[in-house]
Amino acid sequence: MIRLPVKHKKFADEYFLTGNGTASYRKVYKCKESTANSESSKLLKNPKVKAYLEELAEKSTEKVVEKWTATANDILHEDSLLATHRIPGMLDENGMIKEVQDWPEDLQAAIKSVKYEDVVRQTGELNKDGTPKTEIVRVIKEIQFNDKGQALGRMAKNLGIITEEGKGGDQFFDIRVILAKIDGLNRGKLPQDCD
Repeated sequence: MIRLPVKHKKFADEYFLTGNGTASYRKVYKCKESTANSESSKLLKNPKVKAYLEELAEKSTEKVVEKWTATANDILHEDSLLATHRIPGMLDENGMIKEVQDWPEDLQAAIKSVKYEDVVRQTGELNKDGTPKTEIVRVIKEIQFNDKGQALGRMAKNLGIITEEGKGGDQFFDIRVILAKIDGLNRGKLPQDCD
């Protein structure tokens, strides 16, 4: 990190945010506009200030790229969950629907909406007055899933399997290769490119 006098650093930081040398100089040095105009111009030509601004720009770009990469990977990961969900994961060994929180991650991510109905049922026990005990049970009435085909289409476009024009040529692909690429296995390389 380039070391600058405190006020030079404050000026450079302000200039980096605003892009206005005169206003940045006035904010730090509390002077007239005419003075700020000429002095900010001199300060922006200072080699250490220039190097510091370049350092800030480089770090800022790295953060933006890092954030964009994380976001792109997150989007591809979500689409992979939508594209690969399997309905049997929501059923227990008796074929009954499990509690939603017990479903695999891909099924939970694929849910568009769930409609419930609260049903009153008797527990089989009696209250002190002899009346049957009841409880309210939430019963799933309808589950809608997000469109699996759309998720596959978005993944195919994002991974370059098909082009924006919808032409895919004679390319064939294995979903495991796509998922490996999404999850960053082999640092995004396809199996044939790996050691």
